[in-house]
Amino acid sequence: MVLRMEKRKAKTSNALPIQTLTIGEVALEIFNGLSLSGRSIGAKDEGEVVIRVIFISDLDAQSGRVNADIPKIIRVASRSKVSRYLVQPNDVLISCRGTTNKVALFTDPAEPTAISANLIAVRPGARVLPLYLLAFFKSLQGQAELKALERGIAQQSFTVSDIASIQLPVPPLQVQQKIVDLIEAANEVYQLAHAAAQQRRDIALTVASKMMFSSQPKEDDDASTLP
Repeated sequence: MVLRMEKRKAKTSNALPIQTLTIGEVALEIFNGLSLSGRSIGAKDEGEVVIRVIFISDLDAQSGRVNADIPKIIRVASRSKVSRYLVQPNDVLISCRGTTNKVALFTDPAEPTAISANLIAVRPGARVLPLYLLAFFKSLQGQAELKALERGIAQQSFTVSDIASIQLPVPPLQVQQKIVDLIEAANEVYQLAHAAAQQRRDIALTVASKMMFSSQPKEDDDASTLP
């Protein structure tokens, strides 16, 4: 299902000098992914054109990016067969099925890449920065909006239309950029701290391992005392 957006008059909040628009109003396009089961084009897996396919597991929740190594590929007769499922750099990907809400930014244009049926892609328009949209979906408010859309009991399930209906605060672009810069700086500090903590733990484990084995008595120590 593909939902193409038309510009509509912006709604404004009486309480805040910030526009509130729906995702549908700020997106150029919203679409869901390719089914790889049954009689779908992906399931046939025949042809000379190689297409990568992104799954929920390829979304890195920590960094908010799609993992660089995408192992799943399909082969099709022509790129046009799957063109409606292909993502572009700065598309925001959202899991629409599963037990957790995951969101990530796609940045790698190196090879033709489609999304699977368990993902929805939002292609931002000129009114919103891609990283700002990503930040919104990762925020407590954004996660609450996604949670409110869930229909399943054991697993979440929502549609392109559901995503399009979500209300988004849209400050001026320069304010969006400041918000993005703040979050990206915090993420960088977090990644550095995490790497340093990992390194300290690895050093401690290495030292502890050496101490364990170096403290063991030699097998012939007791034997040497026997008459």
